[in-house]
Amino acid sequence: MSETQRNDEKMSKHKRDRNLLAFTGGAALLALAVNLGIAAFNSHKQRKKKKDLPGSSFRVNLSASEILKLADRIIAKSKEVHDFVASVALEKVTYTNVISPLAELEAQQFPLVQSCVLPKLLSLSDDICKASAEAERRIDAHVLTCRKREDVYRVVRAFVSKGEWINAEAKRYTLCLVKDFERNGLNLTSTKREEMQRLRTQIDDLSFQYIQNLNDDNSFLSFSETELAGLPPEFLKTLNKAGNGKFKVSLRNHHVAAVLELCKVGKTRNMIAVAYGKRCGDVNLPVLEDLVQLRHKFARILGYSNFADYAVDLRMAKTPSKVFEFLEDISSSLTDLASKELQMLKDLKRKEEGDLPFGIEDLLYYVKKVQQEEFDLDFGALKQYFPVTLVLPGIFKIVQDLFGLRFEEIEDSEIWHPDVRVFSVFDSSSSELMGYFYLDMYKREGKYNHTCVVGLQNGALSSSSIRQIPVVLLISQFPKEVDGHPGLLRFSEVVNFFHEFGHVVQYVCNRASFARFSGLGYDPDFVEVPAQVLENWCYESSSLKLISGFYQDITRPIEDEICKTLKRWRYSFSALKLKQEILYCLFDQIIHSADNVDIVELFKHLHPKILLGLPVLEGTNPASRFPCSVIGYESACYSHIWSEVFAADIFSSKFHNNISNQYVGMQFRNKALAPGGAKEPIEVLSDFLGREPSIRAFVDAKADYRTDWKRILSKLPRKSSKSNERHENGGNYATYFNNASSTNSRSSELEESNKSRTSVISLPTGTNYASEVEQNHHGNKNGGFANSKQNGIAVSSSYEALPAFRDVPSSEKQSLMIKKLNLCCVVFDFTDPTKHLKEKEIKQLTLLELVDYLTSANDKFSETVMQEGIKMVSINLFRTFNPQPRENKVGEGFDLDEEEPSMDPAWSHLQIVYEFFVRFVASSYIDAKLAKRYVDHSFILQLLELFDSEDFREREYLKTILHRIYGKFMVHRPFIRKAINNIFYRFIFETEKHNGITELLEILGSIVNGFAIPLKEEHKLFLVRALIPLHKPKSLVMYHQQLSYCITQFVEKDCKLADIVIRGLLKYWPITNTSKEVMFLAELEEVLEATHPPEFQRCMVPLFRQIARCLNSSHFQVAERALDGKWNSYEPGA
Repeated sequence: MSETQRNDEKMSKHKRDRNLLAFTGGAALLALAVNLGIAAFNSHKQRKKKKDLPGSSFRVNLSASEILKLADRIIAKSKEVHDFVASVALEKVTYTNVISPLAELEAQQFPLVQSCVLPKLLSLSDDICKASAEAERRIDAHVLTCRKREDVYRVVRAFVSKGEWINAEAKRYTLCLVKDFERNGLNLTSTKREEMQRLRTQIDDLSFQYIQNLNDDNSFLSFSETELAGLPPEFLKTLNKAGNGKFKVSLRNHHVAAVLELCKVGKTRNMIAVAYGKRCGDVNLPVLEDLVQLRHKFARILGYSNFADYAVDLRMAKTPSKVFEFLEDISSSLTDLASKELQMLKDLKRKEEGDLPFGIEDLLYYVKKVQQEEFDLDFGALKQYFPVTLVLPGIFKIVQDLFGLRFEEIEDSEIWHPDVRVFSVFDSSSSELMGYFYLDMYKREGKYNHTCVVGLQNGALSSSSIRQIPVVLLISQFPKEVDGHPGLLRFSEVVNFFHEFGHVVQYVCNRASFARFSGLGYDPDFVEVPAQVLENWCYESSSLKLISGFYQDITRPIEDEICKTLKRWRYSFSALKLKQEILYCLFDQIIHSADNVDIVELFKHLHPKILLGLPVLEGTNPASRFPCSVIGYESACYSHIWSEVFAADIFSSKFHNNISNQYVGMQFRNKALAPGGAKEPIEVLSDFLGREPSIRAFVDAKADYRTDWKRILSKLPRKSSKSNERHENGGNYATYFNNASSTNSRSSELEESNKSRTSVISLPTGTNYASEVEQNHHGNKNGGFANSKQNGIAVSSSYEALPAFRDVPSSEKQSLMIKKLNLCCVVFDFTDPTKHLKEKEIKQLTLLELVDYLTSANDKFSETVMQEGIKMVSINLFRTFNPQPRENKVGEGFDLDEEEPSMDPAWSHLQIVYEFFVRFVASSYIDAKLAKRYVDHSFILQLLELFDSEDFREREYLKTILHRIYGKFMVHRPFIRKAINNIFYRFIFETEKHNGITELLEILGSIVNGFAIPLKEEHKLFLVRALIPLHKPKSLVMYHQQLSYCITQFVEKDCKLADIVIRGLLKYWPITNTSKEVMFLAELEEVLEATHPPEFQRCMVPLFRQIARCLNSSHFQVAERALDGKWNSYEPGA
């Protein structure tokens, strides 16, 4: 599809989306706009056709006249419902006569509207396409009337004032209606509404002008064949020629990308990049400046301080300051890795082109060059392993097995083209019908030319508790089988298909009660997350083999090595690519957060700050060709990265190395997909993950492939690092626009924790931290190598790299391993980043070699290796923490995230030591009977002390290690439990300060889960003396979820403990802390689910006394939680 067509589609979509939003007058009016009674179909039931889908109101194969009649009925029904709601007397408003009609209309009429507008995307008939477009135009016109219905708004507002909510989801729905009405100005004076309308018209005109300028631009540059060296002949054949015989290269995206990626001539790349950067600059930059100022005015009329506040208000991020903090966290976390990637490209250019400076125009070319050398992937040949006829059933199997679904094809349903297939989706256990989906998979003339998912009918629950079935359509553009040759898919098409199929699953598994929250009615910052999670299956060997097979012999799946290569290729140069994306996201956010920003100077300022010193090309400004910030994603360009981060966290935490686990898949279906938009996304994520979401997995996914570059790095000339590089390139972007953001920017825990995680191969980059080097309790057996001191370390002049493992015979490898372990016993002082650079890098690379060797070893390790390995780990890890002083904050506002964590500047070494130890403990070649002599009680106690580290990265490693030690060294299990018990005692009764309680409880959750029945007395005492009292500390909110899980496990294993647990909860019940009371109520629910009648009867009286107090609480959240609790319908023994 041409760029002009894409931009036209963006304009059309923008207009359609804006009008639909207004039509709902809020969410409701969309429902209303979508109206028409089910009776609208009755006149068509006599037509000769195949069976309709039971429970579906969506209709296919309507004639042109039927489409127009249906549109008119939609409009008539909409007016009828608006009039009815508006006629309700303000003192008589109820849920039944105000909210329910709007909600049910939305649910019932959406499929009818889709029946009218979908044909223009799929029909081969010009008459039907025109009728469909006309139907949409009529509905749009009606939208303009509906959005002015102030009388409807007044009635809905009157109901809100009464506060008579039937449940939490109904409340959320109603407040969303009000919010949408008020964002359309219905709470303002008529003068202000007129001003809003005027501004909206001007904004639309300028937006369309910006896009039209790009569409109308036909500028090009002329080049000779020599100047286009590197571009394939097939590409050159597609180019027109100028009068002088040279090739005309347009400034459209596909031509520019091809030249920047493939052309060997640096001058040509520069000329194209400069011309592209100036494209439409003289006309579009003034348009963009005016457009932004009008948006600010529009937002301020509605009471927002700027347009970014208005745009982000309805999104998961909530505030621009949160967006800035998020983008800065990601950018800072990627700086070290991106610097390494950029340096590699610079070195490669110097090797090829001499001392010519590296510019932004060189980026794509040298990235492509390195990828070709490193991965040697032939994507053309790879297509042969992805015939459509194999990919589809493979995806079906993966999704069915993972999410507990069953797909059954319906043969006799009415369809609009013979290629279309229809499927029922059932729950595999209960055989409940979950929904339907249409699959329109193959290319054909006149069909919408993109792969996408279109909602046809949203799920909903009617006032009579009848569930409306979701119906969804997946459109793709795959080639059909021709003359016995199957249609083959490019790998990118496979990934995209998997992504869109994720939306199908998302659609049919959504169980929200309101159509507004059903289907894909998620928060726009969250809606892509489930589909992005499923993309990961395209890079896992086991799932790739299910969807692949050589087209001439489908029993030959894709090779393991190719699977591994694809996974590495996925993240190659991902830090630099993300830096570029972040640049545009920050630009978009800044111009919409501040007045009178100089757009030209802003890009000049941001470009080198984000892209590691690379300046913007002279005379260019990419803002002149940045349509996302104009139509569709204005002040929301960050959203793609935002959702990717959460998708990475979900996959890494729950599915990594566990991609076929149906239990986890069902948890994802029930906790993440089923709520739809009925719950806040952060609540959904936290419920599924068992903690607050983190950026760590997203950053680590990029950093984890760092060792793959060692071979390339060794081939290229190296430049020494500048100690101030990161400080010069890592500024605070929010300071550029001074007070545009309403909050003080700070370096968050996640930002700081990830800055050094990625710096594992290169030399340290000069962070000004202070560290304290301590010796290990085992002592140093290697004399001079570990002569450490407070402010530095005496390093032997003979500290040199040892031979690589591959360079010595197998018989000598363990001996070499011992030498390398001894070499790594030197602990360097990172206080001064300019000292011992060479030695630090030698140690870093040696540690990496040890990790690789330990992973690939295929023989038992000697006792000496075990002893030296534990010694090296001990010397490096066991150290004294110097946490930053802080007040012991207590009360409802307690939040450790408000504190700056103390980060060890030596993390680039420590992380690899942890990686080594994780593999050491897990290795089947480490004999536990021998290793337990060195992994002794003293070692375990010091390991447990490290859990008080303020660095969450370190605690995550420790959690994994302790879990594996507990599993491998059975003799130590009682001691480990007792030691953890003692940590809890100190925390509860002495300090109330410890950073690792959450992680220790996570470990205990698994330990308790494995307890044999009947429970030992020591386990019950642990519950009573340690776990239940953990409800006492004021920092309970930090670890309550993990604690609740542990306690519930005890009750499930021994129901007689329920009385003890419930009375313990009542003993520590918070009196003045609302949020804690809500947590206690939630925990009570979980305990009651495992409680049997006798235990319930013992504690029933004090339990319900406490529930009664909560019901009478002056705090709404407490009372609502008590009212909604399962105790209201609890049946003992059920």
